[in-house]
Amino acid sequence: MDTQSVMPKEFETLKKDRNYPAALELILKLVEEGRPVSQQYLAEAAALYKNMRRFSEAADWFKRAIEAGEDTRHLHFEYSVCLMEAGRLKEAEEEINRVLQHQPQDFVFNHILGVVLKKQARYPEAVKKLLEVCALAPQNPDPPRNLGNAYNEMGNYKAAEEMYQKAAALQPKNAENWRLIGYTRFLQKKYVEAAESYRQCLDIDPHHDGVFIDMIGTYCNLRHFDEAQKEVDARLAKFPDDAQTYSAQAWVLKFQGRMPEAIVSLEKALALKPNRVNDLLTMARFLEPSNREKANEYLRRAVTASNRSLRTLSRLCNSLNRSRYGSEAAHIQEGYEIACEIVSKFPRRSLITEADTPRDLFLRCIDYERLDTLPDSATLMRHWVDEGRIEPFWIALGRVKTFQDRLDIVEYHREWGTKIETQVATTPIKRTPAPAKSKIRLGIMSSDLRDHPVSYFALPLFENYDRDRFEVYCYSFYGGKEDALQKKITNDVTAFRWWPHKQNFDVAQGIADDHLDILFELGGPTDMNKVQVMAYKPAPVQGSWLGYPHSIGFSAIDYILVDPYLKSEDPRLLIEKPFEVLETTLSLGRIRFHDNPPINPVIPQDRNNGLLTFGTMNNPNKYTPEVIKTWAEIMTQVPKSRFLFVRPEGDVPSFRQNMTKEFARHGITENRLAFIAIRGANMPHYNEIDISLDTFPHVGGTTTCETLWMGVPVVTLVGPAFFERVSYSILNNAGLGDLCAFTREGYIGKAVALAADKKRRETLRAGMRAQIRSRPLGQTERFAENFYKKIESVLK
Repeated sequence: MDTQSVMPKEFETLKKDRNYPAALELILKLVEEGRPVSQQYLAEAAALYKNMRRFSEAADWFKRAIEAGEDTRHLHFEYSVCLMEAGRLKEAEEEINRVLQHQPQDFVFNHILGVVLKKQARYPEAVKKLLEVCALAPQNPDPPRNLGNAYNEMGNYKAAEEMYQKAAALQPKNAENWRLIGYTRFLQKKYVEAAESYRQCLDIDPHHDGVFIDMIGTYCNLRHFDEAQKEVDARLAKFPDDAQTYSAQAWVLKFQGRMPEAIVSLEKALALKPNRVNDLLTMARFLEPSNREKANEYLRRAVTASNRSLRTLSRLCNSLNRSRYGSEAAHIQEGYEIACEIVSKFPRRSLITEADTPRDLFLRCIDYERLDTLPDSATLMRHWVDEGRIEPFWIALGRVKTFQDRLDIVEYHREWGTKIETQVATTPIKRTPAPAKSKIRLGIMSSDLRDHPVSYFALPLFENYDRDRFEVYCYSFYGGKEDALQKKITNDVTAFRWWPHKQNFDVAQGIADDHLDILFELGGPTDMNKVQVMAYKPAPVQGSWLGYPHSIGFSAIDYILVDPYLKSEDPRLLIEKPFEVLETTLSLGRIRFHDNPPINPVIPQDRNNGLLTFGTMNNPNKYTPEVIKTWAEIMTQVPKSRFLFVRPEGDVPSFRQNMTKEFARHGITENRLAFIAIRGANMPHYNEIDISLDTFPHVGGTTTCETLWMGVPVVTLVGPAFFERVSYSILNNAGLGDLCAFTREGYIGKAVALAADKKRRETLRAGMRAQIRSRPLGQTERFAENFYKKIESVLK
């Protein structure tokens, strides 16, 4: 060996002391000084980068080491591992295959190839390769363990459990094998067996990371809270400074609805281990409903501690997208930039589990090019159902194209609902005989019974019910502070149950104990609502209304509130029976719609020197390339016009840039677009719009009502499904059914004709509110009377 390649003693000392940054600085300095760039120097630098978990840089230096000297199997292996850990999976696969060309039966490289294929979500290929590797080394526990990981990610938990058991049989004293068995059993809802496996893991390694927390989680899912607390107390007595135990304690408290105490316990865990990623993420989860800003601080710590992992980046990105404190535009832009980092850093197939967050930001910021880099809709919807999630379907509604797409979404909801109902059937609530009562008890369940659009529409039911015939019970899980509207509703109804920290089972039991006759959920799967409670069937008759424009999927929900316009002609597009009221499912309650800014009597066109303003306040999640193309075609036919977006995204650079680019595709220049950034206090800005153009296929609801109330006509495109007919119902119940189109061409034609009909727009602006008050949309007492009459007829 060249004597100049011998490592200095100072380097060896730094490395021995694990002072990797200083050791790396020294070796890089030696290289820069012109020392011979030996393979040993390069390999040492690569190993230091690897020890510091800077895998991409480590891979680059291992490659240099390979090129600088003897071609060794060890360096090829290290290079492949670092490429894999850096997420450079295609490069890793290519490097591994180069080695296998010369050594096709090499166990190590075949094994790592199976892992790389799994990380790319190429599951059939990964399973085939790992089965081959199992045959190459039948006594090695690693291949069956990785095969179990592949099956787990595929959702084949039974096969995964079998593989983990095989690994445990080969290596019974490996605690990780028992953790994996427990985890897979937990995913199969085999909680008792899962707890046993976690216990075996802890018997081998009492401090195995996260396992005690997982075991306590199984007890909590079994609702064995006393047993869980005994385990925590016993472990604290044995290991008083164990962070994992305080974290487990936090979950026990959280499951019992004792959130403030849970947060204190988690703070103790983080004081002992400040950089434990799972605890940082859990703390953020606990804080998000009440303190988003503080939650984001913990998420940033998690991102740093995890070296910007996919999971932590996704969580921070999602939270920024929901952040309302400070500059909302800055939060959206930062979230968008993280979403861009996610899709550039991680391969498409590995994004299936975390695709929701970048998807939401790309939709919100009109980045349809990056949206197309994500897994396709069918893959994502299948994954959501397999994971037991329904929330992401809200955005999927706006992406349907064919009638079959609409039917498929219905079936996904049905499958999800069946799965949840099967799960809750294992822990049924108790039902006691109903007391004698002379009044019908109606329940309204929503976390939006506060200053929120849901309350604006529900308020007529609280203000206009016959106290001699009905009792009204409200249930909210809102995690913020009580506001004036919530206080008003509390005073209007028989009882207001505010349960911000109760678990689903306890909520269902509490509702059942109120002995309702009928219960309506008003939130669907939206934030902070607990729609899964409906699966327990806490009331004998149950319905959905208002919060989610689609069937939920539970057989336990008997009805969905519709009117003659909302009701689809094809019954396959609903799961529940129609709870059909006369005329309308919406009426404009006096809060929000009767206490608002005045209408400017002069139309914007006259105030802007003849420039007509089209506009929208709808959520960008409802925009599509087809919608923007259609709006652009309308503007082309109305040359002296502009388009105004009144949205919080108005100050977001990516939103403005991408929107400008989309319109430019269709010949509309940047100077014809305008933006107003606002949240909440948006009503006065309707005075700047001449004609509102609805989104499609997912149309407006609250925005359509607000637009009409401010004297602005809305043109909508009607489709077959519920979520495509809300504006159709609103417009007809305001006496404006002629503004509803049933084809894209008709939509364009109506918008262009209305732009030319200045006199009609002036008449509508001057008389719209009076017209609404004379129609079902504006008659709250009439709506409430129809609603309560329908309840009586259903319960007969």
